[in-house]
Amino acid sequence: MAYTPVQVCNLALAKVGDESAQITSLPASIDSDYSKEANLCFKFYETTLREVLAATEWNCATTRKALAVNVDKPVFGWEYSLAVPADCARPLEVTANDGTDRTFRYRSEWDIEGNDVVSNHEVLWMKYIKNMSDLSTADSLFIKTLYTSLAIKLAYPLTEDRNLVKDLMNELATDVLPEARRVNGYTGHEVPAIDSSWLEATYSSFSGVPVQRFDLQDDYGTIG
Repeated sequence: MAYTPVQVCNLALAKVGDESAQITSLPASIDSDYSKEANLCFKFYETTLREVLAATEWNCATTRKALAVNVDKPVFGWEYSLAVPADCARPLEVTANDGTDRTFRYRSEWDIEGNDVVSNHEVLWMKYIKNMSDLSTADSLFIKTLYTSLAIKLAYPLTEDRNLVKDLMNELATDVLPEARRVNGYTGHEVPAIDSSWLEATYSSFSGVPVQRFDLQDDYGTIG
């Protein structure tokens, strides 16, 4: 089944016990003509989607693309500058495009500067997690992780019940996300040959690429 952002939001609302306040559309901005639930979903949906994409190597969001070489070369240190794909949410690895499929080591053979990859290799492929504005290819565990994560953000503004927030956070951390990672780990998944320290760094920040750490924090934001 292909899901839409509105369906994900309604699953999240049902998760916090607000099933009677299902929405039919999301506003383009905070809008008084929409319900509190719809405005909160608008406020938190995109941020939550980015966080979930950064949480693990989703098979349904993994893709590969040849990197385009930039006209301007690095001033020093590297021979070539190549553009990070515009839809990249989280880079995973960079490989050769010469039939060898050799994986290059981060920092020693390539690096990220702004929105570019710098390297001494001119022809490269990148394996990465793509931004999934279209959820048509999302699998069921991705959707479950997304609506559970969204429910965490919606719970306090809608119910002011901190215990509910903690229960949802615990469910995500001990059940939903571990199961998603486990299934992703054995269904056609390749372990990237990238230093674990770099993988950890991508969760917290990645210069020029919109990646956010998947932190289980009490984000009780309210409509301004």
